[in-house]
Amino acid sequence: ALQSIGLLICARTVVGLSMGSAAVVSATIVDLSTCENKARNLGLYSMANGLGFALGPLLGGYLTAYGMTIPFIATALAFAVNLALIFFFFTETNLTKKDSPITLTTGLQNFAKAFYLQGVRSLLLVAAIYYFEWAVFYEFVPLFWICDYNCSPTEVGGFFAFGSAVFSFSSGVLTK
Repeated sequence: ALQSIGLLICARTVVGLSMGSAAVVSATIVDLSTCENKARNLGLYSMANGLGFALGPLLGGYLTAYGMTIPFIATALAFAVNLALIFFFFTETNLTKKDSPITLTTGLQNFAKAFYLQGVRSLLLVAAIYYFEWAVFYEFVPLFWICDYNCSPTEVGGFFAFGSAVFSFSSGVLTK
């Protein structure tokens, strides 16, 4: 009853929407950090992301034992809790007044301005390639592992957990 392509697309859309909070968290960390501890705090945030990427697939792999829709339901519940916590407890951390209003096109205008700064264009290209590679790896590599190597969802979760744990360690410990 709950197994459908539409539900899968809806679940992935919710997960994608929740990724927008990463920029808010990064900006909040920058606002609340001093110059001396900013890199350390951002490293700890990367470490927390790595732990999430380690525990999420591992937990999702184990939850498939109860049905393939259970990991998506767990993700939706986590999203709802996250949204509620932000709505009720988050307060703005950037208290400087802006002279110009923020509109729907402000982000696009700022992106266009940044694109014309020397050196930023190549940085944006590298970031785009990096994020494309990250998405391809996490979305399509598990298909090869399952189809070509007969890995179970639990094993795929374990592979991702190991890789993410290494990332988390390097982000949190090595950046100090």
